[in-house]
Order: sequence, then structure tokens, then C-alpha cells
Amino acid sequence: MILLNNLNLMQKFIIKLIVITLLTAGIYAMLGNVVPQKWYYTNFYWLPIFIAFITLILHHGLYTRRNDGKKFIRYYMGSTGLKLFIYLTTIIIFAFINKPMVIPFALCFFFFYFCFTIFEVLESYGGFREKYK
Repeated sequence: MILLNNLNLMQKFIIKLIVITLLTAGIYAMLGNVVPQKWYYTNFYWLPIFIAFITLILHHGLYTRRNDGKKFIRYYMGSTGLKLFIYLTTIIIFAFINKPMVIPFALCFFFFYFCFTIFEVLESYGGFREKYK
């Protein structure tokens, strides 16, 4: 973590995002040995990258608005709505394309969504905490 001291907030976020992406992908891959095959989505590798990319784009917007409280809150609420719309659209499109795999895909998506949401909230909260101390 000493190496992270000389980086700006966005660079630190990108490094943490890469780590959480690899970590969650590894955990989900190991779940393949535990979860019944009918509930496990085997082609999951693109999903954490997709969610990380969306997270990175929207977090960059938060980063640029970090000094203006009103703009930050508006952007955070709007980007959360946009993100949910993108994710829901992805699930619906997948459901139309590959009906037999909808349940495993939705469970896989929920796993990654949950992990990345926790990460994103903690990172946003950490930015607020440092600013208002």
C-alpha cells in the first residue's frame, strides 16, 4: 500500500477496481466447484469486466464532481439510476437471447453486482469521509 501514497484518487481507485475484479472473478470461478451446475454460469469472465467498466466510467464522473456537493449528489443519484437501467437492460437482452441460461446468468450477475456495489459504496463513502474530516 506504500506505493499507492503517491497516486491521485482516481489512480488508486483504478488499482483497487482491478484488484476487486480479479478477486471476485477468482471467487466465482471457485464457486463452480460448490454450486450445482444448473445454477452456475460458466461463461462469466466477461461479466466482471463489464461491471468494472461501467463502474469506472461512472466513478470518473463522481471524481470530477467531488468538490461540489450538490453536483456530486445529483450525479451520484443519476448515475445510480443509469447504471441500474444498463444492468437491467443487459439481463433482459440476455434473457431473450439465451433463455435456458437465464437463472444461472441472473445469479452470476447478482453476485458480481453485489460485490461491486459494496466496493463502490465504500469507495464513495471513503471520499466523503476524507473530505469532511
